[in-house]
Amino acid sequence: MFDAAQGHLLAVVNGRHTEIVVEEWIEVFEHISKLRYKWNVKVEVFSSDFGSQVLIDRLPLNGITIEKKGEYVTVDLSVGDSPKTHQTHSIRDPLRISYIGNGPCHGGIVSIEQYDGTKTLIHFLEPKGLLLGFKEKAMAAAA
Repeated sequence: MFDAAQGHLLAVVNGRHTEIVVEEWIEVFEHISKLRYKWNVKVEVFSSDFGSQVLIDRLPLNGITIEKKGEYVTVDLSVGDSPKTHQTHSIRDPLRISYIGNGPCHGGIVSIEQYDGTKTLIHFLEPKGLLLGFKEKAMAAAA
């Protein structure tokens, strides 16, 4: 699944929906957080109680981490590039985590299924845009 020597998810190469084994969750999310840092993401949640909801749309990824406290596990997602746009989302009790991708340059999707049947999809849309302009500043030569 995750090849640390090559530094990529094997699922990306195969372009399939591949489950990530529990023992690799931390390492995989560290890798994805580095590889997709500041990529715009969309987060959708599907539950039997609330139906389908878009929680986050086109905000840059800061990172995804796994927190373990005893037998409790939480996936924490952080997005946004300013105090005004910063958001976090916590997913408690993940049962199954999968990755769907088509190569290291394409976005991909992380699917997180919880014990209660709720499913969260994190879509990696594209890298955040670069600065397109600049302000010219006069410079004096030192004599």
